[in-house]
Amino acid sequence: MKRLYIIRHAKTDQFSKTGKDFDRELLPKGKRQMKELNRFFANYVFEKPFEIWISPAKRTQQTFNGIKKSLESSGKVVSTSFPDELYLAEREQFFEKIVNHSSANDLLIIGHNSGISDLAGYLTEQVVELRTGEFIQLVFECNEWEEISRGTAVIAYRFRPEV
Repeated sequence: MKRLYIIRHAKTDQFSKTGKDFDRELLPKGKRQMKELNRFFANYVFEKPFEIWISPAKRTQQTFNGIKKSLESSGKVVSTSFPDELYLAEREQFFEKIVNHSSANDLLIIGHNSGISDLAGYLTEQVVELRTGEFIQLVFECNEWEEISRGTAVIAYRFRPEV
């Protein structure tokens, strides 16, 4: 069984000081969402070791930094990486990266819409629109990432901070 955890970054400003989308920062509401997510993950039970992939954008890194302690306290985090290709990635990019991943570990991705919502929708064959700060757990009845395909996931859990 494989598990894919997806988090959409917390609420951000629409503009950055530099004028670049990449540099957009979390708003006060986003920081409150992170605190609530951090409390949620402090009690969440991850069943297997997992790797974390985070878009290198400022807002996804800030979201990760806000929940890092509770994720790491699970004792199940194997590695953390910031692949450049996850910045504003589309469903196809996420899917290709996942199915070509040879690790036995589960995955947690912190990314952006519309790519992550499209990915969840494709894998579950449902309409999925992740809102800021939302977490979703997808479960696959397979042993290897290369076995996943459209419609093979079941939504096992969803959580969104209501602040």
